Amino acid sequence: GQKLYEGNYLAEDGIHHARKQIELDGTENWIIGSSGINNVNQRFYLLDLFVLRNQTNVICSHFNQIYPGMSNPGIVTYDEEGINISNGKYIHIKIKKTITTTVEEFKQWLAERKSEGNPVIVEYELATEEVEPYTEEQQAVYDEIVKTAKSYKTVTNIFSTNEVSPKFEVNYRQDIKALINSTNKAVLNNA
Repeated sequence: GQKLYEGNYLAEDGIHHARKQIELDGTENWIIGSSGINNVNQRFYLLDLFVLRNQTNVICSHFNQIYPGMSNPGIVTYDEEGINISNGKYIHIKIKKTITTTVEEFKQWLAERKSEGNPVIVEYELATEEVEPYTEEQQAVYDEIVKTAKSYKTVTNIFSTNEVSPKFEVNYRQDIKALINSTNKAVLNNA
């Protein structure tokens, strides 16, 4: 019942998270920052701490520009809306002043996006991997997969589009090169 993001994986001890995603709804702890250089945008900082590995490795459903900051100058101009990570810790959103100029207006704008069914979603890379232990149900499913799944040459990739009860029917094809090499060796040894 969970989404795995790029870099996340399953292991014996639980779900390993390299990335996370949050949905902003206006209930977060936002503060206002200084206006943009051209006084066109208002900056808002989310004070809930997020430590990120790469300040430009953040994506957002509504703000797809990574705007200039201390660590990534010149990607877009200062008067464009965008998202960034401030000091590697805080989500930092820059939005046009024609939309909102106060924290209360910004929180209301976020709440309206959520109520419309189009929430502002931010996905970011974690500085250190987080391990989430399996629930009892998840552990049972993981144990069943480990018991029945086999991988050849560590390359087998199996996935399902049925998240409720995936069923797999897998046909393994023997490594033809290994078979030919083995046959050639047998022939040469018997010659």
